[in-house]
Amino acid sequence: MIDLKIIEKATLFRQTLHQHPELSGGEEKTSTRIRNLLKDYPNLEVIEFPGTFSLLVVCDSGKPGKTVVFRGDIDALPVTESEKNQVVSKTEGISHACGHDGHSAILVATAMHFSAFPPLSGKVVLLFQAEEETGQGAVKVVHDEVFTTFQPDFIFGIHNLPGFPLGAIVVREQSFACASAGIICRLIGKTSHAAEPELGISPIPAISDMIISFKALNENKTFFEDFVLITPIHIRAGEVAFGTSPGDAVFMLTLRAATEKDFMMLKSMVSAIAIQTAESYKLESKISYVEEFPATVNHPDCVAILKSAAGEVIVPEGPFRWSEDFGYYGRMAPAALFGIGSGEDCPVLHSPEYSFPDEIIPKAVEVIVKTALVAGMV
Repeated sequence: MIDLKIIEKATLFRQTLHQHPELSGGEEKTSTRIRNLLKDYPNLEVIEFPGTFSLLVVCDSGKPGKTVVFRGDIDALPVTESEKNQVVSKTEGISHACGHDGHSAILVATAMHFSAFPPLSGKVVLLFQAEEETGQGAVKVVHDEVFTTFQPDFIFGIHNLPGFPLGAIVVREQSFACASAGIICRLIGKTSHAAEPELGISPIPAISDMIISFKALNENKTFFEDFVLITPIHIRAGEVAFGTSPGDAVFMLTLRAATEKDFMMLKSMVSAIAIQTAESYKLESKISYVEEFPATVNHPDCVAILKSAAGEVIVPEGPFRWSEDFGYYGRMAPAALFGIGSGEDCPVLHSPEYSFPDEIIPKAVEVIVKTALVAGMV
């Protein structure tokens, strides 16, 4: 049972973070608030990362044993929050629309608990990670010797999940969340008068063909072993000038796949379609990728530990379509991301109406503490 005073402190802290959100790469005050809150607690060591606002909070038993890491994210989103929410962001155009304020509060409460009741052996490491939304935070952490010197035995992550019963634990083996990336296709042709389009090379017919080809690829599952999705998200061609036929364009898409194998194939096929279509219309093309997230693949040993700690769990049929940079941790140690239900009627993540439900903080902390104990005995 987690001390109610700890839960109360963590809840108030969550509400403070919610009122002062910061975007990826700019989480300076968020990181400072976490550090200042925990720095004077006994049995805890707060460690800063150079060049990022991520933090480690370490509780070392002083005895040999497993090193178990729990990650929570701390960044917010460029989403204007609904004024109807109980606690509202004070920063215009930015809000914790994904619940990272709640994830941070969960880890803060966990740190307070382990300060009072340190693990019997090994270390518990709490990772407050910056820059999750852009996919850069985990990359920086796994390549930094501040983190790698700990040589984690297990790495766990938690994320709240709207649409699931309040406090329910959600976990599955293999892919938990999809790999994804943004693709930017720049097309360069030749501008002409709108009265003489034949004298130019417009990229619009090529984009039209690409959309048809990508729709067909979405519907043709024979190339892939699992879920894939191509979503056009932005098109810009030329300028707003009715007398001009455009000579350049930018076409952007988001690619998603449940497995790394399918993701690599999808990237290759989409790039090939874009390049070949552009060539057929005598257009120059430049392809680039941004915000790449690997698939989050849960290790079976970690899933077994979570199930033992949580008791009853919900196992979704397939991976979630959204992406997480947590997948990078699975490349360095056995890892698993699990969810905690934030209510079947909770508004969806990244929406103005979403707000993290404080009621799930006690259950989340309890599961993390039990997971650390079970992992320490493996």
